[in-house]
Amino acid sequence: MGALKIQYNSKANLRVVYKATQNGTVVEQTNYDPWGRIRDPQTWQYDNTAGLTLIYRGYTGHEHLSLFGGAEGGFTLINMNGRMYDPVLGRMLSPDNYVQSPSNPQNYNRYAYVLNNPLKYVDPSGEKWWHWLLTDIATGGLISGTVSSISLTTYSTLFGAASTFQGIASGLDFSTILIREAFTPETNPIQNSFAIEAGLILAPFSIFSPADKTASDEEKAMQIIIGITGGEAIQTLFGNGFAHIQNLKGNIDKVGYYGGRTIVRVKDDSFNNYKGVSHGHYIFGEDISLNPNDVNHDINLFYHEYGHSYQSRTLGPQYYIKVGYYSAFTDDPMVEDNANYKAYMNFGVQPYNGMQQEENHFWEILIGPLTMFKL
Repeated sequence: MGALKIQYNSKANLRVVYKATQNGTVVEQTNYDPWGRIRDPQTWQYDNTAGLTLIYRGYTGHEHLSLFGGAEGGFTLINMNGRMYDPVLGRMLSPDNYVQSPSNPQNYNRYAYVLNNPLKYVDPSGEKWWHWLLTDIATGGLISGTVSSISLTTYSTLFGAASTFQGIASGLDFSTILIREAFTPETNPIQNSFAIEAGLILAPFSIFSPADKTASDEEKAMQIIIGITGGEAIQTLFGNGFAHIQNLKGNIDKVGYYGGRTIVRVKDDSFNNYKGVSHGHYIFGEDISLNPNDVNHDINLFYHEYGHSYQSRTLGPQYYIKVGYYSAFTDDPMVEDNANYKAYMNFGVQPYNGMQQEENHFWEILIGPLTMFKL
């Protein structure tokens, strides 16, 4: 059968898990109601025997304890990393030790899961910021001091790598530009090189582009701060260098601009298994549309990748850690479906199947590596 690849799809009150091989063959499909009771994927009748035969993980990716539950009715206790959850009651079996948000009445029901709203939220890690905050207070700031040091070191390393890569790539591009213009003028090396560099000039003006309609008040503040302080510098430098590499290889078809972002249309099969990729202010795609009115090219890819650019605006220097890694190496549905969600809410078009809202919080910019895995 090969290596198992798990794909999650959460949509309204339909939660489905596809357990597939690397070649895409679905070997098991499991369905849940909004609160986690197992249903037959075809009839939606509660049934513990439906799925969960290959691995014992299902609802929101958590471990199902099949020995603790009935044979019928879709009931098994779920281990949510710290507390047990009863999907029939829709409640935890023990209370949360902390009231994380005193201003939110739902937080006072300490047996509730994700504020009694599992259609909108999930908590795959079982951890929240206030746990770390209280521990930090108890240790006299040891955690925040350590994390700040790690964050600064990590940022400096990534920024140095991005700057070096951009310098080498652009240097190679410009140093050979006249030779390529003479022998392969059809690839437009001079025009593309200067269009790529123009993207760096336009980048700061993206703070004036339309606001992300999916953003909470915290996220809007994060996007403003990141826009003003140049918080997307790492991915933008990598994007600029990556664009120059594509120009060196003669892969660029056309360069355009939208919302302060530089859209680079590359030729087919430039990325092998990937259709598109986003690096901060630089968005790449095979036959990608250059703006919402460019309907003669891949408009769905434009919407999807622009959704990733909104993620970059919110996360700043954490974009590669929280989005890029999962998108490139795991095809994580939460990351990809969140890009679709942002595309839908901002443009009114759902580019691909699957939508998932994920809120990011102010501390995710402040504490860096502690949130390298999605909350």
